[in-house]
Amino acid sequence: MHEEGFEVELEARAPMHLLEPKRLLSDEGVKGTLRFIWNILRDRESRERVLRMRKVFRRYQSNLAAVMMICVKRQAANHYISGVPFDLLITARNNREHPDNAKRNI
Repeated sequence: MHEEGFEVELEARAPMHLLEPKRLLSDEGVKGTLRFIWNILRDRESRERVLRMRKVFRRYQSNLAAVMMICVKRQAANHYISGVPFDLLITARNNREHPDNAKRNI
């Protein structure tokens, strides 16, 4: 990340618990979990696919992890594209894309 101009603010790892009931409830809430269960009960192909995925997650749980990174782009002293400051290019683009300006062909 450093080579690409980013500073790592925070990095965390956790066990991969996708498709486990406790994790489903945590991620999706009660309503979302019930909808998920209803959908896999109704659709045999989906149910088989989800169960195969869960089996793989369980088999390789010692090799899988969830990874989170929060990175911030470092500010360079001068951002120029074709001799024009980057901030000006972004401002010009934003002004051009603004709905009010589209009517006036700016």
